[in-house]
Amino acid sequence: MHKLTTEELDGIGEATRAVFEKRANRRLSGEDLRAMGENLVGFFRTLGEWSRDFRSRGIDSESPKEGDNDPPRTG
Repeated sequence: MHKLTTEELDGIGEATRAVFEKRANRRLSGEDLRAMGENLVGFFRTLGEWSRDFRSRGIDSESPKEGDNDPPRTG
């Protein structure tokens, strides 16, 4: 996994600030940005895990098929 440089982190923080301050209608603190960054990383990590799980089971995650979302059958 690529470790981000301070400059890259600063750029991400400012990009995050620019997007979310418009929505929040206030100046975001460093702690706000840190929490948002952690949430975004966690979200995309989860999507990646799901994608790898689908591929390992041979499921095409791009086009669900009839019954793919049905609960598992028991009995």
